[in-house]
Amino acid sequence: MRSVSIVEICLLGFLCLSMNALRLSPRHMAFGIALGFGLMSANDFVQSIVVSMWTPLNAPWQFVYESGILVALSALATYCALPEPASQPMVMPVNSTIYRWNEIASALGHTGTQVAVQQPAGSFFLTDVEKVVEKVLSRSLKGSESNS
Repeated sequence: MRSVSIVEICLLGFLCLSMNALRLSPRHMAFGIALGFGLMSANDFVQSIVVSMWTPLNAPWQFVYESGILVALSALATYCALPEPASQPMVMPVNSTIYRWNEIASALGHTGTQVAVQQPAGSFFLTDVEKVVEKVLSRSLKGSESNS
């Protein structure tokens, strides 16, 4: 029971650290469900430690444990009752794989929400480097053909 609680708490911590990358807000239902389960697992973890170490505190601790469960369930119910914030499409560069899959799906006739939005055509460093390398290679190939 302790190991499962530790894993759940670690997963909640990972979700909190990667919320920005996943484009989740604290009002999102996925975060609320993870928070509720994280509170329950933290409550179970603390309860298993307290009961195993201090057995005379078992009866009073049950009130604290049950109140922790009620807090976790109220957090779950609150997140389920509140409306989710509107999801915004991600802005991706033109050469992104997700954007290409979006284009393929729309070319095949699939309609629906757009997963990625094309980023305005700006100069990207690696794209510029690739263009320079291609120019140098084409010039060197033309030069070697004229010498032969």
